Amino acid sequence: MREGRWGGAGNEPLPNAEFTNRWVCGSSVKTERRIIGENVREKSPLRGIFVLTPIPVLCITKEAILQENVYMRNKYYTQEDLDYINRARNFIELSEIALRVIRKMPQPIVQACGPIATGGTGSLEMNLKIFGNFIQALVRDGKNVFDQMPFEEPMQRLKKEEWYRGGDQVLVEFYLPIFESGLIKRLYFIPRWETSFGASWEHEQAIRLGIEIVYL
Repeated sequence: MREGRWGGAGNEPLPNAEFTNRWVCGSSVKTERRIIGENVREKSPLRGIFVLTPIPVLCITKEAILQENVYMRNKYYTQEDLDYINRARNFIELSEIALRVIRKMPQPIVQACGPIATGGTGSLEMNLKIFGNFIQALVRDGKNVFDQMPFEEPMQRLKKEEWYRGGDQVLVEFYLPIFESGLIKRLYFIPRWETSFGASWEHEQAIRLGIEIVYL
């Protein structure tokens, strides 16, 4: 671990985890995408201290990122799991499938938390893109990440059902059983997490349940 600052040129928090750069290779122009993550600020809720741990800067082609995202998203999911996710009738069923996937993963298991439906950029699509980039950076750093992205589309579908009452229903019925299982050992909170209703709730649960918290 080493001391350092997290942010851009002015040491401000980075709102996104990626940038793109075009470069010429032979006679063709390729798109190159970098995942920004040189330093991660960590805080232990038990010790109350901050440290900085290095995460390598990633530089891979756009095609490789798309292939990696598919692999990462399906690494611990069987086709049966994915079929059940798409057929789930409520958030409780989704949570049961998630726990089945998590129990197949090696420990310690971590999870990313941050703006998706609320807060962040204010755009669901952009929030999901940023969220996915941070998950990818954590995976490439060797973390065993429970990637909840496969559940996002079914969740949006279920939110259109008449029985959906809004508020913390998704959090209580999907995420709470996962956190209370004790299988998630660490939560990584991405920048601007505090602007999200859901991520703020997850932060409160992490403190209540004694799950380690890391601020990216």
